[in-house]
Amino acid sequence: MSEILYHDSQVTVYKELIVISKYYFPLATSKTILFSEIERVTLNSSEGVDHRWGLCGKYLNNWFPLDSNRKNKTKFIEIVLKGRKTRPSITPDDADKVFRIIWENHTPEGQKYVE
Repeated sequence: MSEILYHDSQVTVYKELIVISKYYFPLATSKTILFSEIERVTLNSSEGVDHRWGLCGKYLNNWFPLDSNRKNKTKFIEIVLKGRKTRPSITPDDADKVFRIIWENHTPEGQKYVE
């Protein structure tokens, strides 16, 4: 593995991939996403997203990993993967920081913004 750019109980962001903890139901195993698989990322308000795990009525294509503290968080990150309908959605402790890391370093529009 390479350098860790961010880590908390929900997500670990490396230079070339993201590992989402407790993603798959019912075993709570992790999911790895390569940055090359990401089409785009968005930072959203988590109003109405207070369940612990799985799909949400407000965001039917989004899959949320297990997070028993989600009801206390104000933002989530939606990850749109190339050619996939289901959108992994994470609620890291510092959503702004994780979004900025992913957007600036691993999306074409974010790289143009930094330049």
